[in-house]
Amino acid sequence: MSSRISAVSAAVFTLFLAQATLAKAPEQAQAVPVKSTKAGARSRAARGQSPKPTSPAKEHAVAAAEAQGGDVAAPERSALTTSGSTDKTAAERVGDAGAHAHPTAGRMQVQGTLGDGSDSLGVGIGVRAGYTLSDKVYVGGVARASYYWNPVASATWVRPGIEAGYDFSAGPVVIRPYAGAGFAFVRATVSVPGLYDASASTTVGAFLGGAQVFGYIPKTPVFLGGDVHAVVFTSSWGESHKVPLDFSVLAGTHFL
Repeated sequence: MSSRISAVSAAVFTLFLAQATLAKAPEQAQAVPVKSTKAGARSRAARGQSPKPTSPAKEHAVAAAEAQGGDVAAPERSALTTSGSTDKTAAERVGDAGAHAHPTAGRMQVQGTLGDGSDSLGVGIGVRAGYTLSDKVYVGGVARASYYWNPVASATWVRPGIEAGYDFSAGPVVIRPYAGAGFAFVRATVSVPGLYDASASTTVGAFLGGAQVFGYIPKTPVFLGGDVHAVVFTSSWGESHKVPLDFSVLAGTHFL
């Protein structure tokens, strides 16, 4: 009888010991990250580096890497790489949106014009090409040719020049005041049958100032509008000292 009691007692003791061992195992596993993290902090201190503040989740990831013999800095590098990639992508999106927030900023433009001028400038056509900087300042070149005729006189004008302006915008509409300078090549002919017939040509300097207003056709790079400018010549030619005005309609497009 006593032997049976001893056997039962031994079995009960063995079962109790096994349960106690299993209960202590999770506590030891949880203690590893703290110990490993503290070891990492002591290692950084030995190298002369200040300890880095970490979150419990990051401590656990670092401890797991140490326990497995892996690279402790890998989780941190992975987080930095992911964060940097996301930030760069966001910056690129902001830059793209800023580049296209203004209709003409950062873009090359080409225009064609058709108009009529006062004081013997006559009907003419023109071509303009230029670029609007990111700060909305426009710079470009222009060339116009026109022809004037009446029963006794005619004049042919060619006016190349350079221009600079500033682009104000309101949605798809652009308002561009501008000024420019160049030359005017003119050849005039006066003919009175049986009485007088003569022609002459000259080159004079020309300054101009005016404004354009144009708007974009929705969902296209094409714009339509109008242009008006005054011309001041450095030398009079017939009635050219009156500061003629030139009125034009325009059509154009942008690139980039």
